[in-house]
Amino acid sequence: PSYTDLGVGTWYVVCTSTPTCGNFKISNEVTVTITGVVTTGVTICAGGAGALTSSSACATSAPVVVPKFPTLATNGTGSLWTSPTNVYSNDNNNASIALKSATSATINATTFDFSAIPNNATITNVGVTIGRKASNTNSIRDISLNLIVGGVLGGVNLADTATNWPITETVKSYSDTPGNWGYPSLTVAQIKASNFGVAFSFKEYSNNTKTASVDYISI
Repeated sequence: PSYTDLGVGTWYVVCTSTPTCGNFKISNEVTVTITGVVTTGVTICAGGAGALTSSSACATSAPVVVPKFPTLATNGTGSLWTSPTNVYSNDNNNASIALKSATSATINATTFDFSAIPNNATITNVGVTIGRKASNTNSIRDISLNLIVGGVLGGVNLADTATNWPITETVKSYSDTPGNWGYPSLTVAQIKASNFGVAFSFKEYSNNTKTASVDYISI
């Protein structure tokens, strides 16, 4: 059947068959609901033809923040940290090292689980958070903080070399666009790779042995 002449409303269709063996009527009914088209600034004439155009824009959503802890932490070259794997979680179990007028090895923290980031996402910012403290004030400060991309430490050093570490554990956040970390085209694939992470070290500036402790590192 043809429904071209039906207007807006609900219609009940009954099918009738006329086979060679006799007439009978199928009693099943089908409800057809036709919804009218609402237009703005457009005229549609009955029996006419033409084209309609439309446009739409997706709402801007806030960036997704996905902080994660590493599942691999190793010492770089130099004066070694004790228990670097203690940076895996915020639990007051620290990686630590005691130095006098010297620079520590880096803690290389990698293998973060960023599987929740959609593959078509755009990386707009990389934030690193470190919980750390010093045994005494005024002598321990950051010396290096770099991303590890593709297993290689590089980019721009964003360490806060001017601020002394406090004697009670305090959260220190480092955040910048991928470009200011030295990787203007950082991809989701690079972020999700097991060899992506961060390398962090400090320097002790006095002539007395002081202990630096890091509870956790997250990205």
